[in-house]
Amino acid sequence: MKKIALLPYSLVLFVALPGTSALAEIGYMRDVNTGCGEIAVDCSRCHNLNDFNEYTDNQGLYKSNGGQPFCSDPGTWEPVRLTNDQLLAEAQLTTNAYFEELFSKFMEHMAAATAAVKADPDDDKVNPFVEVFPHCPDLAPTIASTFSKDKGYLVRRVSNRTRNARNTPDDWQAKQLEDFERMAEQGKDRTTFLINKPDHTDEIPSQLTTKEFEATAFTNEEDIEYFNYMRSITIPPLTMLPCLKCHGSIEEGGEVTPDVLEAIEGLYPYDMALGYKAGNIRGAWTIKIPIVEGKND
Repeated sequence: MKKIALLPYSLVLFVALPGTSALAEIGYMRDVNTGCGEIAVDCSRCHNLNDFNEYTDNQGLYKSNGGQPFCSDPGTWEPVRLTNDQLLAEAQLTTNAYFEELFSKFMEHMAAATAAVKADPDDDKVNPFVEVFPHCPDLAPTIASTFSKDKGYLVRRVSNRTRNARNTPDDWQAKQLEDFERMAEQGKDRTTFLINKPDHTDEIPSQLTTKEFEATAFTNEEDIEYFNYMRSITIPPLTMLPCLKCHGSIEEGGEVTPDVLEAIEGLYPYDMALGYKAGNIRGAWTIKIPIVEGKND
């Protein structure tokens, strides 16, 4: 009965706190408490309650050794396996968070570049996209690496037409990208997601609506089972986001101006990511979650 009382409380607590992944945090608590067969921990042992997102030593201990060190009888601990629905929900939440963080950082760089151009009257013809482009090679991979480290998942973006070679898909991902492209051509139904926008004002909506395809699969690699999730990345119209400024047509009058093309060719001599149109599948967000085998609650 104690366990039944604790889990609803933890659900309310974690959903109410901004900036946290509710499902992931609940997963930790469920893994420890259910795995131990007792109520073994409270929030303050793993979180600084004055700054809930601050990393603590106990969080590191959990990620290294699971819930066993927190049990009064470590020999009783068994890891808890999330259900398929929970894995999907966690992958969707993580993808949203990754998208929002990347969106926010890009807009920060874009705002700084625009301000710098406006501040210098001699550079009034400089394209802000040229100024911001040198930040792009490391922006998404750095954020993906941070998410991967913090979550314990493999978080990436992939594309069959890469600009950055680090975004090359594996065989399963490449096949799903082909399927996404075919589904887009056939007008198949998509899942709707709401993404928080970093630049919202009273005039600009606080959320971006995006409709994307999804794919999931379980794979086994070196005796470790993984839950794989992919969500397509569709090129939006310029009225929504400026993606075509760096991925659109390079023809005269196209979205990619000569100065931006020069910047692209300077950083990516083997670029394959030009010539897209609104509605095309640019690539996909991918999440790979290792499966913890054990009793299923």
